[in-house]
Parts: sequence; C-alpha cells; structure tokens
Amino acid sequence: MKIKYFPAVILLLVTSLSIGAESLDSLREKLRSIEACRLSLKNENCNLQILDPNTRDALTQLDQLANGRSASTNRIQSIAAPQGNVQFFTDSISDAKGEIIQLAGGSLWRLDRNYFGLALEDVVAISSDPKTATFYIYGDAYIGRLLKGSVTTSSGITASVIQSMGNGTVLKLSNGVMLEFDSYDTYNTGYWLPPYRVVIDSGMMNMWNLNKSKKVWIKSVL
Repeated sequence: MKIKYFPAVILLLVTSLSIGAESLDSLREKLRSIEACRLSLKNENCNLQILDPNTRDALTQLDQLANGRSASTNRIQSIAAPQGNVQFFTDSISDAKGEIIQLAGGSLWRLDRNYFGLALEDVVAISSDPKTATFYIYGDAYIGRLLKGSVTTSSGITASVIQSMGNGTVLKLSNGVMLEFDSYDTYNTGYWLPPYRVVIDSGMMNMWNLNKSKKVWIKSVL
C-alpha cells in the first residue's frame, strides 16, 4: 500500500512539535488547534496564540489560499454557461501580458481583466459567438474577445457533477447521466469534490472539469 504524505501537514507538525521540551498534554492541545485552524481560522477550536510563529504564518497562508479558491469558484459559477449544448475549444497559454493572452494555437485574446497566472496553463473556452468566449483557466473564469487569429470549436454539452461514487470511478451529472472512468483517471476524479461544472464532448469520450481545466477520459456511459 502506498502512503500519501501531505506537505502542508508535515510542515505544520515539524514546525510545531518539540517533543523533548513540551508535555504530552501541551502537544495534544497544539495538534487539536492545528487541525481546527486548517479547517478555518474562525473555527472555535483554532487557537493561534499557543502555536509558534512559523506555524501561525503557515496556517494563515493556507487560510488565505482557501479563501482565494472559494472566491474563484464563486466567480466561475456566476458566469458559467447555461447547461445544454455549447461550442467549445481547448488550448494552452503560450504568452500573457496583462489582459492579453496568446494561445499555443496562434490566436490572440483580450480578457476582461489582467491574467496573473503562468504560461502553459491549460484553457477550456466556451464560445458565445465567433469572437467571444468564456475562458476557464485553472480555478478562474474570464470573458475573452478575439483580437487575431481563429480557433476551431467542437460541439459539447455543459453540466454539473453532483455526486461521486467509488472514489471517483462513477460520477453522476445533474441531468441524471452516470459516467464511468478508468482507474488511472480516478487520481483526478476521486479528489474533485462535487458540485462542479464540466463540459463533455458530443461523442461522450472526454470530460473537462471547468474548475481545474483538466481533461479525463470517459470509459462508458451507464
């Protein structure tokens, strides 16, 4: 059996525990506080004052990261395409300067606000018309306007995943459809927490998680 280690947890434990110098009760209290603070700094059992400065800083950064992801998810949901048939395309960012992004396929786009992410990020975009699309880029969404070049779109449908079963082996969509995935894709599907938005090609061969801009292969439709 493979044991998975979570770097953030290991960091917190290493920086907070000094086994030779503290009592067992004190260590237990700190561990309880760390676990509570990892859930939320507003948790009633979170007590940053009893933790060392390095641990407090790490927990604060984790909380800020979690809040940032929550805000990005809310933005995606607020401008998500209506459920149903869509035209979409996928690509990756080759260059980005402010609100201007160049895609690897050659097209140039102006987003509705600055893009601060990395180049080479995968992109899933749902077209509103030939020159406008909603871009989903790893946890955030942008409205883009085509400045130069062209893209080739594919037909698909958008839906929401509302339930995960068998550690991501089977996903249930909001329209009642059940999708089965191969074991190697459950590394992704097993860790994606419903509900989340997806786009699926018309052949029901591939599914993209819009929150992650990540593609998985559909083994079968149940």
